[in-house]
Amino acid sequence: VSTQSTWAIPREIARDTIAKAFVQHTCASFRLGRYHLEYIPKLFGLAVTVPGLSAIVENEAAELPAWLFLKWLPQIIYMVNLSAGERLMRTVLTRLLESYPQAVVYLLQVTFDPLYSTSFLVTKNRVVEEVKDRLDKMILHKTFIEALNGLVHPEHRAIFWLEYLEKSLMSKEAHVTPEFLQYWTDRMYDDVLRQDKLYVRRKIGSYNDKFARDQLAALERMFGPRLQRIWQSHERGKVADDLKKARDKLSEDSRKLQEGKIDLGKFSEWLQTFDGGTLDDGLEVPGQYTGQAEPLTRSHVRIASFDSSVLTLGSMRRPKRLSIFGDNEKTYMFLVKGCEDLRLDQRIEQLFEVMNDVMRADPECFRRSLSCTTYTVIPMTKLLGILEWVPNTVPLLELIIDDLHERRILPNEAKLFGLQVFRERSKIQDKVLEMNAEALVSSFRQHVAMTPGDTLRRSLERMAFSSDAYLQLRNQFIRQYAIICITGYLLGIGDRHLENFLVKKTNGSIIAIDFGYSFGAAISLKFPELMPFRLTNIFETICLPLGIEGLFRFSMLTALSALRERKHIVLDCCEIFIHDPLLEWISKARSITSSVVVGSHHSQRRNNNQSSDPRESSLEFQDVRWYPEAKIKVVRKKLLGFKSSTIMIGELSEIPRHKREKYYPTLKMAIEGGRDSYRYQLGERPLEVAEQVDCLIDHARDPNCIGRAWVGWAPFI
Repeated sequence: VSTQSTWAIPREIARDTIAKAFVQHTCASFRLGRYHLEYIPKLFGLAVTVPGLSAIVENEAAELPAWLFLKWLPQIIYMVNLSAGERLMRTVLTRLLESYPQAVVYLLQVTFDPLYSTSFLVTKNRVVEEVKDRLDKMILHKTFIEALNGLVHPEHRAIFWLEYLEKSLMSKEAHVTPEFLQYWTDRMYDDVLRQDKLYVRRKIGSYNDKFARDQLAALERMFGPRLQRIWQSHERGKVADDLKKARDKLSEDSRKLQEGKIDLGKFSEWLQTFDGGTLDDGLEVPGQYTGQAEPLTRSHVRIASFDSSVLTLGSMRRPKRLSIFGDNEKTYMFLVKGCEDLRLDQRIEQLFEVMNDVMRADPECFRRSLSCTTYTVIPMTKLLGILEWVPNTVPLLELIIDDLHERRILPNEAKLFGLQVFRERSKIQDKVLEMNAEALVSSFRQHVAMTPGDTLRRSLERMAFSSDAYLQLRNQFIRQYAIICITGYLLGIGDRHLENFLVKKTNGSIIAIDFGYSFGAAISLKFPELMPFRLTNIFETICLPLGIEGLFRFSMLTALSALRERKHIVLDCCEIFIHDPLLEWISKARSITSSVVVGSHHSQRRNNNQSSDPRESSLEFQDVRWYPEAKIKVVRKKLLGFKSSTIMIGELSEIPRHKREKYYPTLKMAIEGGRDSYRYQLGERPLEVAEQVDCLIDHARDPNCIGRAWVGWAPFI
């Protein structure tokens, strides 16, 4: 028998055999107490895709400690609607709801929210019905969620629903029936216009009460009783125009909303009068289940009450900082955000945690304490969530402004935009995309020279009590920023302006926040970000005297080496984006799909995706599956070592707003780099780790790329 015929095993048989061996051996190690938690997503994924494995994993799941599944619940919860994983999910969810109901209640609320679904009803199967019955009995938690939703300004909630209904009316999709429109109109009515809520009853706060009363009268004048014209009218275009008029009026009003401290009772009397001491079980302070060890629920902190005021921030949707008083006499602060899908932030933070686990398991990374600081994100619905407020931190922008004030470069009380360099740069902002490399680099270097490069160094010096303390702060800052850069690059995190970094005043740690532009989304901005991460003047200066090639490069190289070696763990964690796509991704994918002609490459992608994978055939969102798959494919390329410039050009070519413009070839050449640049000379091949790091640094510090950024990004600082 020839060698070729000996090894000619059918691919399907080989895959299934390997998968079965992996499941059996992993389960055996679990039974022996060797909990390789990073394998759980793959274990469950194989259970619903490979015939015969579901029963094996189901039997093991019934015997394993329930807490093992907590960390990876977002990765496995999507299986609740799959027939292939029905029995397995019943086993897991039943055990979790019995042992740790407060750990899963919020995630399940998100899972069963039909928002952005093509149906307004949750998929019906026995597992879903059983779990929903259990959730319906958790009245206290549902009341808590409803009360937190009241902290979101009703103007912003109304704007969201009006826009959602407007887009639905203009949609040509078959699922937008009168019943569909009535369901979501009623949802808006209950959320914004109803004064007697389902759970908090009339304790909605004076501000919400007045808004509901005033807007109900105004909207019923436009759309009739219970807004029935929205779903009953045959003139959908005219109704959509009226919805837009109502939305525009509210958008104008929302710009005048108050900032600063506000009485909690104005937005929620229920929270204001809450007394945890009168409850037998009570509400746990959110965020106490890490999934790293068995939870000791008896020692978990319960909510005693809430501070009488909330701090309203000045960003667009006016998020509010809520202070929770625990029964241990400590205060826990959270940022309440509404009208946003916080699952993206939650998943990014989880990916950071996974990468931290990989780095902790690597001897070189562990010895150098390489990791990124994370914080808790808890989505409560698809439009509401809370984020852990990180104490003793200050935005990087604030540090820069304080130093400029102290040096009298910027007048007292003036914002950063008061610098002359912003006025100079604004004059050419509309031309930066089409300017040739020589003119742009010359102009950019003049702007860099107008701002001091040592503002960050001086800020860290003021935090330190001695020169030794400064060196520790500085080294901690550089190491952590290197990790933020490499992990952010792998996940395509953009929009890294100076307000999207927090600096911890106690040890110099830097924390990345706000991941709205992730997985390459920043390339689609009006002024696309052409850099893999932020490496501007102040970051180069803080690394002196050795420069970027010293501690920064070495930390990045060490971390990337570990992450590439165990890339399968990161990619397994990313699969959730495919099986449970984000609201924004669903919207974008459907928008792109509807705008291309039949037979285009997007249609071909969808045809190619119609495989025998049970996860895919059971998914309601299979028509948009190609979009998250393309995003995760980019992450895989980065972990395989492909050139950052090659990957970015591929992403830019997928953006119609840029590809059809005259400046597109100029942007493409800027990303490729000049013929004498390091990245240009590497050619098109997977790179070694050191080559990839040097390519990234060369790309990130290229003035021909940095100089084309939006002026508000402050590329010259």
